[in-house]
Amino acid sequence: MSDQLEVPLEQSRWGSCLKKSKELIDGLKLAGVNLVALRDEVGIQGLSLPAIVLAPYGRRLDPNAGPMGQDEFDLGIVVAVVAASERDVTSRYLGWRLSTIERIEDKFLNTHHDAQLPTGGCVRRVTTEPGDEFMEGAIDNNLDASFLVVRWIIRRARPT
Repeated sequence: MSDQLEVPLEQSRWGSCLKKSKELIDGLKLAGVNLVALRDEVGIQGLSLPAIVLAPYGRRLDPNAGPMGQDEFDLGIVVAVVAASERDVTSRYLGWRLSTIERIEDKFLNTHHDAQLPTGGCVRRVTTEPGDEFMEGAIDNNLDASFLVVRWIIRRARPT
């Protein structure tokens, strides 16, 4: 029996960041995107392509980064832009995927994020990390896919 209580993703800080990420991307009204989907992990089962998939991607804690009595940690979210392809690495979707990724990255970097999360903690900033312009395994599955990682830096009071 585990000592920790499992919190459903949608009720966690990560879930709050995923929802906010989806809101920001939906607000871009990206041409050619059928759906922006939230997932527990990156996957396209049941999706109408082209789509954008958001999923948790690595958590880091730096107890020395926040002021006394507070912790600062970051929650990563992978943002995958996926379309069907014919195993063609020079696909017609490459330009569309890369420009879509750039628009998403610009939106995150140019939005003020200093706000309280409904699940606790305060968003300090949001950063992005470039991903691959060709996701590993995508071509083998007849997919065109690119991604970036969005990192939500959160500060919260240290539990006592």
